[in-house]
Amino acid sequence: MANNLKNNTSKLINVSPDVLAAAYQLGQRLNISELARHMGKSPTILANKLNPDCDTHHLTLGEAVAITELSADNGILESWAHLRGKMLVDIVTG
Repeated sequence: MANNLKNNTSKLINVSPDVLAAAYQLGQRLNISELARHMGKSPTILANKLNPDCDTHHLTLGEAVAITELSADNGILESWAHLRGKMLVDIVTG
């Protein structure tokens, strides 16, 4: 699933301190139409929700979690952790 959403743009190295900007950047890296289809949303509405300059559509926490899970992209989560003075660390398994 995540492979279908990603494009050829490499992942951003810098963490955005603005969660909404991180959501927008994630939207720029992904195939919005495919992501919207998996979420049962209109691509236009989802694009508006990821646009920090759009005042009429707002990304919900549930949608941010769904986007993170569907895309396997931690950009929003990393930004939120950074904003809280935290960082993500992968758990070693096995």
